[in-house]
Amino acid sequence: MRRALPFLLILVSVVALAQNDSIPPVSPPLFVRPDTASASVIWALPDSTYQWSFPRDHWPHPQYRNEWWYVVGQLSGPGDARPRYGYQLTLFRIGILPLAPGLNSEFASRGMVMGHLALTDLSRKEHVFMEVLAREMPLWGGFAPPFGSPIAWARAPAGTDGSWEFGATPDSGFVVHARDASKGLALDLVLHADGAPVLQGPNGLSIKNTTGTAASLYYSMPRLRTTGTVVSNRESMPVSGLSWLDREWSSVGLGSEQAGWDWFSLQLTDGRSLMLYRLRGKNGAADFGRATLVDSSGTARYLSFDEWTITPRGKWKSPHTGAEYPVSWTVSVFPAGMAFDVEPLLDDQENVGDRSGVAYWEGMIVARDKDGREVGRGYLELTGYGGSKARPEL
Repeated sequence: MRRALPFLLILVSVVALAQNDSIPPVSPPLFVRPDTASASVIWALPDSTYQWSFPRDHWPHPQYRNEWWYVVGQLSGPGDARPRYGYQLTLFRIGILPLAPGLNSEFASRGMVMGHLALTDLSRKEHVFMEVLAREMPLWGGFAPPFGSPIAWARAPAGTDGSWEFGATPDSGFVVHARDASKGLALDLVLHADGAPVLQGPNGLSIKNTTGTAASLYYSMPRLRTTGTVVSNRESMPVSGLSWLDREWSSVGLGSEQAGWDWFSLQLTDGRSLMLYRLRGKNGAADFGRATLVDSSGTARYLSFDEWTITPRGKWKSPHTGAEYPVSWTVSVFPAGMAFDVEPLLDDQENVGDRSGVAYWEGMIVARDKDGREVGRGYLELTGYGGSKARPEL
């Protein structure tokens, strides 16, 4: 099984994960077409001419090297005045070859599937994280062609029947199914959008550095009405709330000068939604950022790096990895006259992968104005803060 180790090294180039400073970023490879040595194939690169098509773009884009389906949300049980649970399901498509090997077999794999599943239970003050990693192949994991179902899936962890799935419903909604029997945890959710997809950046091209060499095609569905069932500590509860879907695909990772990012998604109480991220250089300083403010009608306004600020207010040190994460912030968005503080609803919401070894902070947050009134809720992702866990012997 040590043959899996080269594939694990490629994981550090996936944009949605924290990069390990001890391993250099992997640049986009050039592959020779399996059936001829005279022609070569490279991964597609994102650009501003992409022709968007929905619902088609909810499904995979295998011409790009990396892609993910990321969904998070805050959910309440019956009678709850505030959310009780936070959840995350991310399914990654990790390309190894731009074309499948020239073998007459459905097991001829082009890449890998990685799944990250987390549940925060505020009533128990617990955050549980799980990870699966498999080849893209029958029985283990894969991605449906348009308009198949599920859109993306991975086999559940050993000892658990079924799979982790992100799929579509006949009425233009989505479903999330995931469980881990050993941890007594499960999600069975249905999500419906309150608006059209929001392109994150002009024509959906999301630039990640000043030179424009790092970019992705990126859209969000920031307000998904969510109902279903959560199982926590083997106890089942009906839930409802709001979720946020992010979709990105690209063939490049961060710029070579960058180490990580701070990313916020907020569903504001006045009906607006806010996404913002800043990327940090290896010296720790922020070197690039973008933001999108979506009004209650779904119209997006793109904000440059000088139109908003985020300032850390407090840190939490992980007892699991030793990383220090800035989990409390002050956010200001100047054109909108916005200023509020962001706090985690639980400090320990660190995700530590037992298969990949990566570690990052991903958790529930609440936003409050200067008078302490709640103005929004959402999720915060912090990567590249040095936390890691030794990879197991495979």
